[in-house]
Amino acid sequence: MIDPPTISNDLSCGAPFALDTHPTLATAETSTDALKVSELRYRRLFEAARDGILLLEADHGRITDANPFMTELLGYSHDELLGKELWEIGLIKDQKASRDAFQKLKQHGSIRYENLPLVFRGSETRQVEFVSNLYQEGSETVIQCNIRDITHRKKAEAELVATATKNERIAATLQRAMLQSSPSGKFPGLLVETLYEAALHEAEVGGDFFDAFALSECEVALVVGDVSGKGLFAAGRTAEVKYALRAFLHEYHSPEIALAHLNEIVRETHRLDKNNEETFIILALVVVNIATGEARFSSAGAEATLILRASGAVEQIECRGMPLGVKSDETYILASRLLAPRETVLMATDGITEARRGLSFLGIAGMAALAEKGGPHASSLDLIRSIYDGAREFAGGHLRDDVCLLLARRQ
Repeated sequence: MIDPPTISNDLSCGAPFALDTHPTLATAETSTDALKVSELRYRRLFEAARDGILLLEADHGRITDANPFMTELLGYSHDELLGKELWEIGLIKDQKASRDAFQKLKQHGSIRYENLPLVFRGSETRQVEFVSNLYQEGSETVIQCNIRDITHRKKAEAELVATATKNERIAATLQRAMLQSSPSGKFPGLLVETLYEAALHEAEVGGDFFDAFALSECEVALVVGDVSGKGLFAAGRTAEVKYALRAFLHEYHSPEIALAHLNEIVRETHRLDKNNEETFIILALVVVNIATGEARFSSAGAEATLILRASGAVEQIECRGMPLGVKSDETYILASRLLAPRETVLMATDGITEARRGLSFLGIAGMAALAEKGGPHASSLDLIRSIYDGAREFAGGHLRDDVCLLLARRQ
């Protein structure tokens, strides 16, 4: 007996036509539905986007579609946009520029403009970011342009720049007021010369400063300091320190006592002012009695003060003390020396001593050597310039930090 034929369930053997038709139709219908969902999702994104979107034909660059946000950006209706080129709607400045951009896009596949002026229907100008890409849509080549309005961002950036520039001008004005050179004849019997040089012309204003003022008929205070930080904050803090020190010196006349009181003020100011960074001040202070020649020295973390003797030798006056603002109840040291006629006190911030050549620093010894080279017979102006020029030459023509120098010669 012959067995009846059977239909195999093995798809590799092939199946009757009637059994294969329904799955194929179901797959096609599913693909069509998925395509419709995808197109609908794209259309919703296209119309809801808060960036402008333009679709262009690839051959001539004419607009074939635009999302609603483009009408907000340009003031044109959807129908008015269709068929136009970019230059006709104010997106590119003229026809030639539009054609050039179009050719660049066709060559490279994309173009981008970070800050493009966009004219709102002939009147208001907005700043936009423009990105255009060339891509394939089936068998056709399509151009999509995305336009983002960055007017508010650019305005905010400009305001920030204006504020920073204003603050820098204020800081520079404050610093100039604190760096007024003392006229040579201001203190009879004591010739004072000063020099300030910024490391870079465009650098932010730093906290270096000097001061020279009379304490009495025969006493003059000499100050060189460096406040941590830059810009308006440093300039403001420098002014506070400078005039607070003047007040304490007028009250006590003793450099080490004035520094101790100033240190407490700096500490208390930092404790109460929570919004600002902690401030440290490096400061060297000398009080010279013009009549007797006695010079009293004190220091808050500063480099040694130098005395160029009439013999040409240089003496270093070390008064070790913590920078102002580091800790409370600091005791500062007092040193005293006699200045003979034509002997000179030299004070500087670390822009001189930290002049660098490779791994070597000029140091206080190098500054002393420059003073010796200048000699006691050089004019005060020539001496201060020779020290500065020598430090700059040591550093290969470029100093990394601001330089503040003060010279006082007993006459």
